[in-house]
This record gives sequence, structure tokens and C-alpha cells, in this order.
Amino acid sequence: MTRIIHAFTLGLLLNTGSALALTVEAAVDGPLLKPDSLRQFVKQKVTGAVAGIADIDQGGRHRLRVLVTTKYLEPSSYSYLVEMQLQRRVVEEGSGRAYWASIKTGSSWGTVPSETELRQVVFELLEKRVATWAPD
Repeated sequence: MTRIIHAFTLGLLLNTGSALALTVEAAVDGPLLKPDSLRQFVKQKVTGAVAGIADIDQGGRHRLRVLVTTKYLEPSSYSYLVEMQLQRRVVEEGSGRAYWASIKTGSSWGTVPSETELRQVVFELLEKRVATWAPD
């Protein structure tokens, strides 16, 4: 019985942790990847201080914006541009107008034969650039 209670408690903690996870805005233009698939991939792979940022709905002031543009070039070849931006929500004094200011950016471009290699490019950008960023 104790094991069941511990497993249930652990499940609740893991579920609560995902509710506080980083907000990821994903936009895709082109034939490779879908926005929801990209968003889930990024949420699973992001590390470092950025991974610990609270969700916007939970009071966080930052989000990670991921833009992927792909274009079919020839059989088994796609050009790509991957852009990532750590953004902070800023509210203008007086008017109260809110907007997103980019505070860190990183990008990669080139050609890939398939979605698998494009996911590897996204992962490497997360690992080599985004993991080094810290929200201000």
C-alpha cells in the first residue's frame, strides 16, 4: 500500500512539474515538422536555466520562441532556417500595452535530407546555444 501511495505522489509531482514548464511558441513554415510536434520536441529537449522558467500561465515572464522554415529543393533535400529567441514580456508604462522583447537569439541554416536530420539540428541548437542562456 505504501508503494502505491509513493507512486501516486510521484505521479502528482511529475504532473505538477509539467504544468510549470517553460512556455514554448512554435511556428513552422514548410513541409517538414508540425508546430505541435516541434513544441513537444523542444519542451522535452531543452536544458539549462531556460528549462526552469515558469509557464506564462503560472506567472512566468519569459518564453522560448522557435521558428522553423523549410523549403523543398530537390528529391531528398530541404533547405532550412531554425531561429530560437528567448523573449521577455514587457508592459509599457502608461498605456499598459504588452509585447515580447527578444533578449537572446540563436539560429542555424543549411540543407537536410529529412525531418530526422532537422530534429537533430534543432537539438544541437538547444544544446549548444539555448542551454547557455539565462533569463534576466
